[in-house]
Amino acid sequence: MLEPMGIFGKGKYPSSKEMIVFCSRSESQFEKEALVARAKRQKRVEKFLSSAPEQAKTDFLEALSELNRMLIRHATVSERLLIFIDNNVLQDILKREREDQPLRGVRFHALLAFLTLTEDHYLLDIFACVSPAVLYEAAYRGTRPSLEVFGEVVDALAEIGLATHVVGFCHPNELRRLFKRINRDEIEIRRVLDEIKSKSWKRDFLGGALGTRIPFGVAEDECPVVRLCHFDPWYVKFLMMHIIEKRMYSENSDQGQARKLMQNPQERAFAILKSLS
Repeated sequence: MLEPMGIFGKGKYPSSKEMIVFCSRSESQFEKEALVARAKRQKRVEKFLSSAPEQAKTDFLEALSELNRMLIRHATVSERLLIFIDNNVLQDILKREREDQPLRGVRFHALLAFLTLTEDHYLLDIFACVSPAVLYEAAYRGTRPSLEVFGEVVDALAEIGLATHVVGFCHPNELRRLFKRINRDEIEIRRVLDEIKSKSWKRDFLGGALGTRIPFGVAEDECPVVRLCHFDPWYVKFLMMHIIEKRMYSENSDQGQARKLMQNPQERAFAILKSLS
């Protein structure tokens, strides 16, 4: 039998009464709500694990272990962590009680456990960051009112004990304009993806006096031009180059020497582009 509750046993961590907050100003209402939610994290995890079936406990430990591996990888040079929240995390928070999606509830409680370990045991500071692109996706590709979505995200993060830090804009009133720019970029990226998909990427990488051509270099030379107004063109082109290289890998199975120089990349695309690629 799995006993993950041992991680959160009584007396392992300071109680909320022992936690002191030092500040030079009064907290906002959202910050107060985040502090209250932070103090309740451990009990919420314990309550979940006390009644969770064995499979849910297994899924919980796997999700928590994955989060902890990421923490160990990135928390080596600073006591402050900037965590960029994506829409999957937001949906896990908002839909954690849906019976038709039980894994969301498991991941939600694994996230609470992770935050408890990180802030109350490892004593690291977490800054939850949200970008216009994530808010655009949370707004169902910009179709919902931007201020309504922003408030929903702030409330969701406060519920897990985190204050929201915005990146890429200064005031929620800017989001409507930014959503329009992101939407234009999405249309342009879709056009480029369709162009890449419609092409044959069968190539002769062994020609020329210099020997085998580097496939990723070929992908850079032949990548269609992407005209953007919000996202950084270089990063989007880099993503497109990986998509091209992946297609080259699958279409050039007879060129073993060249394939050794390809990684058959499987890395994730930008969240708003997942449905396009």
